[in-house]
Amino acid sequence: MPEKTAPRLERPAFVPRALVALTCQVLPGGRLRTRYRQELTAELYGMPRVRQTGYALQLLASSWSLRRATADPTRERRSMLTILRSKPLLCLLNVHHYWLKQSAEDGTVYERCALCGKDRPEHPMYGNPFLGGS
Repeated sequence: MPEKTAPRLERPAFVPRALVALTCQVLPGGRLRTRYRQELTAELYGMPRVRQTGYALQLLASSWSLRRATADPTRERRSMLTILRSKPLLCLLNVHHYWLKQSAEDGTVYERCALCGKDRPEHPMYGNPFLGGS
């Protein structure tokens, strides 16, 4: 029975390698750019030559998005999912809040939701129990 050998990996063609290098030129310099260039070039090794150029063109088309994502990795990115996780659903929909009395540094009293931190608006519909009457 013949022994199976691993497929031989060929060096990617010149054009896809050049496109990957061009893609990485928009990234922040230094080790990050070098690492991305190495990793993206390594991806080309696992592809048939027919697909390499298309893949490299897709990388080039998305290079500015990649730059934005790698330019400031400490910047907080809030997706809709993180917003939904950060507030209770009833607070998010503004259906129900758990109002608690709070006092400011100057002594004024106001109400704030204990769950989401929203201040109760002073609106005629709500009334303000702290301004006489009730």
